[in-house]
Amino acid sequence: MNLLELEKHRKNTLKKLKNRDIKAVFHVLLILITPFVVCILMGYRSYLEFDLGTIAIIILAFIIYYYACYYQNREIYIFEEIKKYKISFKTIYIKNFIEKQGFKYLGDKTPNKFDRILLQSSGFFNSSQINYLDDVIEGEKFGTKFKFFEIFINSSDSNFGGVFFVADFSKEINSQTTIISKKIINFKSYNILMDNALFNDKFKVFSDNPINAMYILTPIFLEKIANLTKNFGDNIKINFKNSKIYIHIEGKYDHFEPDIYKSAITNNPAKNILDEINALLDIVEILVLNSKIYKV
Repeated sequence: MNLLELEKHRKNTLKKLKNRDIKAVFHVLLILITPFVVCILMGYRSYLEFDLGTIAIIILAFIIYYYACYYQNREIYIFEEIKKYKISFKTIYIKNFIEKQGFKYLGDKTPNKFDRILLQSSGFFNSSQINYLDDVIEGEKFGTKFKFFEIFINSSDSNFGGVFFVADFSKEINSQTTIISKKIINFKSYNILMDNALFNDKFKVFSDNPINAMYILTPIFLEKIANLTKNFGDNIKINFKNSKIYIHIEGKYDHFEPDIYKSAITNNPAKNILDEINALLDIVEILVLNSKIYKV
């Protein structure tokens, strides 16, 4: 199934939903007309020979009951159809699209032991909170292995935990440096000011070795971090720890989900996935090419 076929499937699904709504309106009209028919069949000339108040209450009760049942079933129908559409889009189109870029698309999965260790090591999560992962993508670029996925957590508020990205340089970084958006942490604290006003306006930097932090956070690297906000918004956390860079981006759900009410061609989420991965890989490229990082 290609993108055009998926778009045809999307339109057919919406057409079915529209037809169901039209039938519902027709059924309501039947409820309204039925008393007139009953009057005629019983030989009454009009509603006037009945208690109009009682008739109105009965009709209203029927309509409310009908719509309550209809919309409950409608929501279930929409949910199931959207679910089928998303599964088709991801397993058929997005998987092929991502794998053509040379990466692996693993879809959704329950985090295994190694996933939980990775998430715990980032310093951003308690791994026991993580329910499952979605849009899992693995790959290698610039000689560096990376993982990318959405996180779903145990929460009474919202179970979407944001986007997580990790890249391994196989080179030890002998310090820990953390970058946190001011939207996440904005109380007065000792932090390192960088030589980039735009970056300083949006982020705070903490490190157990400020000199090493300066080696890592070169001017072009800071520019790339600031550019991430164009793709992901401002709620970004980055941690340099051991041989890895961890990036956690808080945000709303459905980052890469197709919208059944929008064209799969003009609003293609597969391109959004690739754009966001490339924005993150731009950072990896700078770190790899910046030989100073291997001195820290």
